[in-house]
Amino acid sequence: MTTETTKIAFFGDSYVVRLERWGVIPDVPGRFRFFGQGGMRAQRPHQQLLERMLRWEPDVVIVVLGGNDITSRCQPRDISLDILKLCRLVKARGVATVVVAGICQRWAFRDNALTSDRFTAIGSAIDRCVKRYFPVSSMVHVREDVHWLSDGVHLSEEGMAEFMESLRLKLAKIFKPKDLVL
Repeated sequence: MTTETTKIAFFGDSYVVRLERWGVIPDVPGRFRFFGQGGMRAQRPHQQLLERMLRWEPDVVIVVLGGNDITSRCQPRDISLDILKLCRLVKARGVATVVVAGICQRWAFRDNALTSDRFTAIGSAIDRCVKRYFPVSSMVHVREDVHWLSDGVHLSEEGMAEFMESLRLKLAKIFKPKDLVL
């Protein structure tokens, strides 16, 4: 159940830094805080930022990590385990609900051997593994020419709106409909 006093925290990479501009998920009551650092990886979450988030004592944590871990030589299972380890730690520290944002498509990579098809396949494998244990929110309607900035990595304003809508829909499935304004 979310209310005006429900504490909802975002934890993760540059997507979280950019999401902070929005301040809220439309039509989801609660108090929002953003704990993000560009370039953060699931393999090495920023410990001080994590501790600061946990001291805030959120009711819901939305984890946005994994995309920066993907390379042409990575193992999806390893990234999945890193995300699951973080989610389990957050749950063990008293957070009632943990949601993982699905890994968003990209079109530009530091690793020259990585292609968008390979990135998508790895991201999908990670999401499938994680969603066996925690809810995963995935962007459904994705268009390269509309939802991404020219860097091929970060979401545009339209992409951010789609990302937030996917989170709203996932939270609506988790919480009782009467408790969440749709």
